[in-house]
Amino acid sequence: MDTDDIGKWLINEKNKFDALLSKNNIQPFTNFSTTLYNSPSSKINSKKNKSQVSSGDEIKVNSFKTIISKTNTEGVIEFTNDYFLEMCGYSSSEVINQTHSLVHHPDMPQVILDKIFNYFRRGNTFDMFEKYKAKNGSFYWVLTTFETKIDKKSHVTSRYFRSKTVLDKQIPQIERIYSILKSIEEKKDIMSANKYLNGLFEDKNSLYDQSVLEILSFDKKSEVFPFADQNKKVAPKKRKRIINRLFN
Repeated sequence: MDTDDIGKWLINEKNKFDALLSKNNIQPFTNFSTTLYNSPSSKINSKKNKSQVSSGDEIKVNSFKTIISKTNTEGVIEFTNDYFLEMCGYSSSEVINQTHSLVHHPDMPQVILDKIFNYFRRGNTFDMFEKYKAKNGSFYWVLTTFETKIDKKSHVTSRYFRSKTVLDKQIPQIERIYSILKSIEEKKDIMSANKYLNGLFEDKNSLYDQSVLEILSFDKKSEVFPFADQNKKVAPKKRKRIINRLFN
C-alpha cells in the first residue's frame, strides 16, 4: 500500500469514526485535521499555493535588486531586465513593444504623472514614488529614478526607469497622499489636486516625513540636459498621447 492509499484509508476511517460518534450523540473531534494525512504530492502542491501571490496582494521588492526598463521617446518598451519580468509576471514577448503603462497601477494620481512627464521632457534625472501593477493584479511600490538619454545632437533617444524598493515606513504616507490626490482629481479636477500637493510642501507643521515630501516636490537637484528644444512647447494632443503611453 503506497502513501496515497494510506492517506485515503486514514481519512475513510476518520469519517467512519465521526459517523459512529454522531450516531451516539457524541460531538466529533473538531480539531482533527485531515491535512495530517495528505500525500507527499499534496504537500508539495499546498506549499506551492502558499508561495503564490493572490490578486490584489502587495509584493515586496527585493532591496538588493533593481527593476530596469527602457522605452523609446513614445513610451514603448524596448528592454527590461529579468527582475522586471519576475516582479510583473509577464514574459519578454508580452512586454516588448508594449507601452510602459502595462505595469502602471490605476491608483497613481494624474497630477504626479503630469509632473513626471514634464520633468522627462525637460531632460531631468529625478526620483519619484510609483505603484506598479503585476499581471495577476497584485501590486508593488517602488522608488523610480527616471533618466533621459540623448545623442550627440542633444536629441532624446530613449528613457530609462530604474526602480528600487521603498522603505516600509514611507509606504503608508505615500498611499495616503496619492489616495487624497486621486480623490480630488475624481471629485474636482487635476488643478485642484496640484494645489493640494503644493500646499503639502508649504505646510511647516506637516506630519509627513521630510524625505517623502522632498521626493514628491521634485526639488531634489537633478541634471538637466541642454536640449535644443528644451523650452519648446509640446502640442496638447501629442503630449497627451505620450503620457498615455508612459503611464495610462
